[in-house]
Amino acid sequence: MHVQVKDKVRFVNEKGEGTVTRIEGKNVFVDVDGFEYPMPLHEIIVVDGDTTKVHTKVPDFDSLKSSFEVKVDVLVEVKRTLFDRKNHKGIPEIDLHTTSFLKNENKYQAHEIFEMQMELVKHAVREAFDKKLQRIVLIHGKGEGVLKSQIWSWLKAQNNIEFWDAPLKHYQGGATQVKLFLNGKTK
Repeated sequence: MHVQVKDKVRFVNEKGEGTVTRIEGKNVFVDVDGFEYPMPLHEIIVVDGDTTKVHTKVPDFDSLKSSFEVKVDVLVEVKRTLFDRKNHKGIPEIDLHTTSFLKNENKYQAHEIFEMQMELVKHAVREAFDKKLQRIVLIHGKGEGVLKSQIWSWLKAQNNIEFWDAPLKHYQGGATQVKLFLNGKTK
């Protein structure tokens, strides 16, 4: 997939969205309310109707050695303590905020952090099934909703899972609750 002129885009690290007016090398020029802003290609996400598509070099996490494993020196500790944090009902919470798993987030570009967050989601769901957990909560934050959108898109493609917004009272709209059907989904 490639970014093209006239594509609608959102920004990874900033609030806002616009339309691509031109592309020069690795820079994309985006019109936002009549003003043209240059943005690095890895700092934008193309929006296609209700679907958000990441147009960065995202590896196939299931077939390649994970960029998460390569880049994050605290991965072993993150995996070891993945389900230690629990909410008031005893449901494990996986915090996807960078401060919860990166010692120095300034070392990474926005798309690398996004890749790590998605890998952490995938790892958490696989581990939850392995540990026979029935529910987990993914804390993604509110932001612009880009991470949440990608998490929901990935979850929709999985078998034996239901998910919904976690209780507003406890998470203020920044989390997703996932129910895992360990013996297959029943209707």
